[in-house]
Amino acid sequence: MIYFCRKTLDNQGQKHTEQTEAARKLLLAGLRLEYGIKKLPVIAADEMGKPYFPDMTQLFFNYSHCREGILCGISDAPIGVDLEPVREYRRTLAARVCHPQETALLQEMEQKDLALIKIWVSKEAYLKYLGTGIRSDLRLLDMSAAVRQDEIRYGNCFLRLWMQDDICMCVCTEEVYQGEVLQIEI
Repeated sequence: MIYFCRKTLDNQGQKHTEQTEAARKLLLAGLRLEYGIKKLPVIAADEMGKPYFPDMTQLFFNYSHCREGILCGISDAPIGVDLEPVREYRRTLAARVCHPQETALLQEMEQKDLALIKIWVSKEAYLKYLGTGIRSDLRLLDMSAAVRQDEIRYGNCFLRLWMQDDICMCVCTEEVYQGEVLQIEI
């Protein structure tokens, strides 16, 4: 299941640990709803930094936060999630992160700002699914299909995108994600 909390997080002034704490509160809320778990299990990180439950290896999770909210996915298989608000298109960012196919597509688009955010959250969710994080040249990944479709296959996984007001969200899973995004308060 995918959980979303619209919460203002000050990415500039708020400490990263406080942002992570808010994301973990959302994770616990999801675990409580889905599994009746009342206390957050111990969280460890693998060698690439991907968080996991060492005492509950059958459960997978991932979370992301931005200034406008938090997104959390819980699954019985690997999962990656990301969210970002739609921001003004910046050519310099596109040049740093876009595959040549994406660059060509962006040049055709009227809503370049939305298209670039869809590309970004797709790449981030995919890399979090893999457990690598952003450690390679993002221009090597071609997520141009995510600009025109809300559900795409990429390699051996599937990505699904949603919009919640001005926030673009993406989940990457082994199977097509059929659920919705449940908005809850923490």
